[in-house]
Amino acid sequence: MINNNPFKNTNAPANGGISNYYSLPTTTFLSTTLKPNTLQIVGESGVWSLDITPYSHTQNKPIANGFLYAKERTNRYALVRGEGYEIVEASYSKRAIAFKISAKEELSFVLNVRSFEALSPVMALDNRFWFASNRSSENSIVLANKYTENNGRVSLIEKCVLQIVGLEEDARVSERGIEFTLRATEQVYIYLGVGERACARTPKLNELRNGIEARTFNYSLGTPVGQGGLFSELSRLLPTVYGYKTFDENMGINAYLSESANADMEICALVGILAFDVPYEQIICYAKGGLHTAINLWCAFMVTRNHDFLKRGYELLLKANPIEKWDRLSTLSDCERAEKLFIYDIMERASRVLGTEDNEGIRAILERYNFDDKDISILCDNSPFGCFIKYLSLLRANDFDGIGRLRSEALSRYASVEKSLESYLYYFVALNATLGINFYSNDIRPALNFGASSDDCRISNLTVWSRKLGVNLLKDSFSLLVDSVCVFEAVGDTIFVSDFKEEIGGVSFGISINKGATITLNYPPFSKNKPKNSTFRLRLEGGKWFVRVKNNALKVEKA
Repeated sequence: MINNNPFKNTNAPANGGISNYYSLPTTTFLSTTLKPNTLQIVGESGVWSLDITPYSHTQNKPIANGFLYAKERTNRYALVRGEGYEIVEASYSKRAIAFKISAKEELSFVLNVRSFEALSPVMALDNRFWFASNRSSENSIVLANKYTENNGRVSLIEKCVLQIVGLEEDARVSERGIEFTLRATEQVYIYLGVGERACARTPKLNELRNGIEARTFNYSLGTPVGQGGLFSELSRLLPTVYGYKTFDENMGINAYLSESANADMEICALVGILAFDVPYEQIICYAKGGLHTAINLWCAFMVTRNHDFLKRGYELLLKANPIEKWDRLSTLSDCERAEKLFIYDIMERASRVLGTEDNEGIRAILERYNFDDKDISILCDNSPFGCFIKYLSLLRANDFDGIGRLRSEALSRYASVEKSLESYLYYFVALNATLGINFYSNDIRPALNFGASSDDCRISNLTVWSRKLGVNLLKDSFSLLVDSVCVFEAVGDTIFVSDFKEEIGGVSFGISINKGATITLNYPPFSKNKPKNSTFRLRLEGGKWFVRVKNNALKVEKA
């Protein structure tokens, strides 16, 4: 506990009134981009944030902003892992959040409370924080922010309480903000509440600890699990989005990001998509209308099947890549032209789904310039998305052997290079080659790809299309589970399956087999209510095959 309140206003009025004793260092929202490790809370009259900056204790320099961020689908839990520290955030109430900071090495932390957006259009921020009341508690500070009308008259003051619990040494106030130091293995609990009700009673240490531990346990129950080789890291990496916490696109932060930061955000969004946890706001907020935007928009749709989101993204792409300017493609370099054609290819797919009038015009552009695999291969070597673009090109060509090789290369690259945005992209490409969505099928019905591994591994608890998926891969057998029910099993050989999709009364898929395998199907694969006698067994020899089972009738063709 903090024994001496470092925020205590010795000159505060005895009645607890407002005193301009100390203004915390603040920054106007429009002049600086909110940092990735900023935690938000919405009050009745505005949006507040708590900015956390870790510093190297020896060099007194901020630690690099790269960290891992995992968010529960209910938005009630978040996890941040950085260089030598971890932050767990949990929703405490409607107007309050609680979180725990743990240090793996000695680090200093600087906290800043900011109010960066007034919810009423007639209100404006004063951008000064006022020490509000001299609390009896020795480990909390109450701040307030002034909201003024257009005529300058103060019309509302909203309070915010910041409580720090568990420090062995006092926190301190400096020009940088509220500072404290954590030694290795130490941890501290922090509570941030906005409004009279949240400020009226602050929780005790045990309440904060128990609440966060319970939320962490609940989150872990749904976390995907992997076994075998590098897939043993799945429980840590799969629900994780590498990079920045997402913010609502209406806040206008896109204009204040550098080009390099924008590129990082686009890679970050793709990693989120490949982890099947689509960051909608992040994709739109950092969209520039180029190839990375197009890939993210299309792949996000294939994961979520959200037509409203696809329409919104398609309009953005159409504005950035007008069809009427197609004649300019001949003046571009090979790489620039390939990038534009790839964008148009994705736009054509989206227009087909949405039923827009632009489809014929986009298709004519692609036919005129003969967009093919050669154009895609140019981009593999000239884009931060190169590994994933190569994966898409292999899907487009139905090159199952190539996908298997890419999977091995991607895992090897991930294991051998320093961890970065690109290395995590390699990891999730390898995951999707083992079990993932067919992002580039001409038939946009929900379809899975799986296999492509000669290594023993197991993946479970992977949530896709509101179903829990899992795979078991052994040297000569493979099984796919949907909601713990085995819907596909191959015994006798290494296989790769593409376009595994449910059809009325059955299932269809393409399969590549080295020598021969016995296949057992339990269909339909994704429907919860399966009819009786819906199991089918067949033997396939080595080669590439297309299989369809419908109402117990089997159709097998050479692919």
